Amino acid sequence: MRIEDFEREYQIREFQVKSQRLQTELSWKFKTASHFLVFIYDSRYEFEIEEAVEMLEEEGITDKEIATGKPKTNLYPRENGKFQLYCVREKEFVQDKKTMVIPGQKLKKGIPYEISIYCCEYDAEIEELSLYLPEKPEDNRQYIPVIIQPEISYEKKLFSRTATCILKLPKLEEYRDGAIMYHVEGVKADIPLSAACLGRELYIQVPAKDSVTVRIREEYKKYYKKA
Repeated sequence: MRIEDFEREYQIREFQVKSQRLQTELSWKFKTASHFLVFIYDSRYEFEIEEAVEMLEEEGITDKEIATGKPKTNLYPRENGKFQLYCVREKEFVQDKKTMVIPGQKLKKGIPYEISIYCCEYDAEIEELSLYLPEKPEDNRQYIPVIIQPEISYEKKLFSRTATCILKLPKLEEYRDGAIMYHVEGVKADIPLSAACLGRELYIQVPAKDSVTVRIREEYKKYYKKA
């Protein structure tokens, strides 16, 4: 596989992701390409296209297999693999109204995903796929954050100035301490939560008239999103 520098005619534009419970729908615009390569991976870890191409070559996965293989199939189904790979042919993409649907079971629950798409040109005579880099990495990249559904309830006592907030958040695989915080109304600081706080009830004393909300730290918003 040849990795080519950015060329404007091989550019992904207006890449969008619509994530639903049963499926994720991808759509994008382009000027020209015979194929598109779609890489899906855990967004908490760095992804390098050069490394991914090397891994495909080491596994003996040929350009011809990628370009002419069964559509809508993960072409890199390795145990503990670093990514999923799908090849979308231009003709099929247009027939599907310029959308690609990923079934929900392809994405594990609790993992924040990142998706990168590349325009490609396949030369059938020499059986070689040319992959074109984007002008800027963010041009062909989107995120699917984990949706966080906090459970919040209150225990209040008559005439008491304080109440007990009971907060529960789901356990998250390989959660990074401090990514999620809770905030008490009227208090300036947010309280970061460690992995040990997830999956259990937290009892928080608050002024009776104040409420507790959950926030995502700015640098982790591509990983987690509050429902």
